[in-house]
Amino acid sequence: MRYAIVIVALLFAACNRQPATTKTEEDDLNVEKIKVDLLDTTKKYVEDIIETTDEVTLSADNYFRLSQLTNYFITDSAIIVVDRMQGVVFLFNRKGVLLNTITPSPDKKRVMDGRFTFINDGFYDSDEKLIELLDRTSDRVFRFTLTGAAKDTLKLGDARAWGHDFVKAGDTYVTKLNNGNEDRKALGVYKKDGKVLNYNAQLLSIIPSAKNLNMALVHQLDVYKSTVFFFPFLSDKIHQITDNKVILAYKLDYPQQYRLTAGVTDATPIKDPMEYIANLSKAKVIYNNNSLFINDDWVTFRFNFQSKTQPRNVFYNKKSKKVLQFTDLKSKTGKTLMPNARIIAKYKDQFVMLCDAPRKVNRDPRIQPKGNYKLMFFKLKDI
Repeated sequence: MRYAIVIVALLFAACNRQPATTKTEEDDLNVEKIKVDLLDTTKKYVEDIIETTDEVTLSADNYFRLSQLTNYFITDSAIIVVDRMQGVVFLFNRKGVLLNTITPSPDKKRVMDGRFTFINDGFYDSDEKLIELLDRTSDRVFRFTLTGAAKDTLKLGDARAWGHDFVKAGDTYVTKLNNGNEDRKALGVYKKDGKVLNYNAQLLSIIPSAKNLNMALVHQLDVYKSTVFFFPFLSDKIHQITDNKVILAYKLDYPQQYRLTAGVTDATPIKDPMEYIANLSKAKVIYNNNSLFINDDWVTFRFNFQSKTQPRNVFYNKKSKKVLQFTDLKSKTGKTLMPNARIIAKYKDQFVMLCDAPRKVNRDPRIQPKGNYKLMFFKLKDI
């Protein structure tokens, strides 16, 4: 953990040192801006901001549990939950009934049979209707059908520029680098050629001290209409990623006094995780950027500012250019909602969040009762 606790000042400098590569980068004053009020800690009510809702409870046997809710993907017929802590993919129908699981094999000799030993990340390709799982222990991407059947594997041609999170658009794979790459880049881009993923480019400059910091931020990358978008850590920019180019898509608009500045580069290294969080809060900057999702009408993302217990959930209406944000979502009807819940998935014009927290249970899986995981699908009202 201590290797992920880095010098905050150097991170500040990293964000300021990224060179503008094209006119569409930071120097482009015409980039679309998202106005964010960093001092707004408003709590919103579901009934005031949401047009339609639908709830689905994920149900299984008495031993079903989720350890690390890495990724959710929603299709017309399925709910896919990737839990990389357990190394399991849960396949539910749209009513929330568990139909199948995709599980690892401890036998590394079986990787050619479509069996993996560990899940670093997962993705659902809606075009090919395949679940893709990254296993860095074998440097392969394992692909499965929606029924859980193994289809094939893709080999990483050069794994040095591949991280632990990825998304794909067509035959282009974009991975978030956090493995100490020598070229000091944030992203690696690969192209599929048959059964091999070949290295194509590394994009967005960083410094070595930031190499491991994104490990716990699971949704800084999103795909919208075959285009990859990226919201980097300690950044006020959302980028559009192509095969070998970065285009600035959106820029957060907030007062200058809260922006990253030089002059704090003399800070001493931080060894304590709590001290690390405290320093980011005191610096009054955006951090822990995650939960980036884009659909036809909205851009939504989440970040921390000052208090880690009050993360901002921001929704930007692409048509009206107005912003909805809140630090807590409640219900006037007494419905149980998870405090500070983040968006975990999208489905057409709806977003999805957990609306009922699982019960605290004993860690021993032999006596663990069934968890209660309720998903709320919702469409926001126009603003």
